[in-house]
Amino acid sequence: MSDLYSNIHSLCEKEGIKDGTLCSNIGIRRSFLSELKAGRTKSLSTEILSKIATYFNVSVDYLLTGDQKENQPQQPQSEVDADIKWIEQKLVEMPKEKREALMKLIKTM
Repeated sequence: MSDLYSNIHSLCEKEGIKDGTLCSNIGIRRSFLSELKAGRTKSLSTEILSKIATYFNVSVDYLLTGDQKENQPQQPQSEVDADIKWIEQKLVEMPKEKREALMKLIKTM
């Protein structure tokens, strides 16, 4: 088991979710983490690392090393920026089916 997998798994446990739930929520195949856990893969693509880091609000460096502190939330520039950030986080956490249904609803407005 790699340090990268351990760091991701620890973040999942901290959030009270399973690895598979993380994969589903960010739209990646479960096999990416399974291969990492089994040691058949040593790392993940930068795109996947970025999705995982964004989901947990940590840096990619934190995922890779476990040493960096979690990112501090940035101050929004306006009330709209704060709303956009909140919506973005909710979309990342939302299952794909619900996200698609929401987008369909928004497009009808």
